[in-house]
Amino acid sequence: MIPANTEGNLELDRLCSFLENCYRRGVHVDGILLTQGQKCTGASDPVAEVQRETTRLRQTYGVLKRPHIHLDIPLHWPFLLFGEYDTTRNPLDLSLDTIRPLMSSAADAAASDSCSIDLGNWGYTPLPLSLLIVKNYKNLMPLLPDAAVPRLDGATPGVIPQAESSSTDLARLCSLQALHASLSQLGEDGLRLLAARSIENASYLKERLRESGHVGILHPASIGPGVAFRRYHPDLGHRAGEILRAEIQAARRGDTAPLLANSRWHQRQFARQGIRGVRAAWQPAAAHFVNEPAQHAEPVAAEVATMLHPRLTAAHIDLFVQGLPGQRQVAEPAPDY
Repeated sequence: MIPANTEGNLELDRLCSFLENCYRRGVHVDGILLTQGQKCTGASDPVAEVQRETTRLRQTYGVLKRPHIHLDIPLHWPFLLFGEYDTTRNPLDLSLDTIRPLMSSAADAAASDSCSIDLGNWGYTPLPLSLLIVKNYKNLMPLLPDAAVPRLDGATPGVIPQAESSSTDLARLCSLQALHASLSQLGEDGLRLLAARSIENASYLKERLRESGHVGILHPASIGPGVAFRRYHPDLGHRAGEILRAEIQAARRGDTAPLLANSRWHQRQFARQGIRGVRAAWQPAAAHFVNEPAQHAEPVAAEVATMLHPRLTAAHIDLFVQGLPGQRQVAEPAPDY
């Protein structure tokens, strides 16, 4: 596995060094697995650059068979629909500067040999549902089971499909039918609009949280519909980002006490609040960092708000930020750092 940086981005130089080392030693590389739109960080790997560098190295070392490049798209799949969108006219009046990086990385997906799409994360489906797409169907055939695979072919609209299969298969088929209904109802423009508005709202929420001063944002450079953040006691002043970075750095060295102390304080504040403008959730593992002495990934707890509701507006986000605990609302002292 090739190490990524702190935002989850692949470092292309490391991948090239690894490939070159393999080819120099005559080690065959069957495939390369890349990611587009990681759940926590929104990071995307440079698929086209990986393809070009792989071709260059194969030519240099005389390697005939190229690796199969598979792209996992757990989050950003709606931006695959922007390939034919007219950015000059911009008929949906979208904030193109906000979503342009996602449009560019989605277009990059064409350089892969296959991709898997996790529709449940951004597909308005009731259950997790994945879709596998391959350029050459012959590459897919060895992976298919011998048993018949349940399909929606011939299913009557609005009727739950019947098949001699497990309840899990039927649940997935029902979820697929729900997705098909959403696509039919909304159309491509509807999904484009929902995806773009989600990104715009997430970007606005980050901006408002930064202005509040006592909130530290995990992966502030990420682009996606979700925002993970940690609140800090108002008495600590407007140094939340600085304190969060110091907590993570200490935890990487093996000292998790400051991180855990604030997590406990934050969770108590979260449990006391009601729903105000935006629904948020407490996630014990909203992100991860590498504990260097222990050599394994440690979870980082955070509050997470996901901007997927189609009627969410800036006014809802303002109301949510205004409701965050202030100095008058917090009775307990700040955690002992």
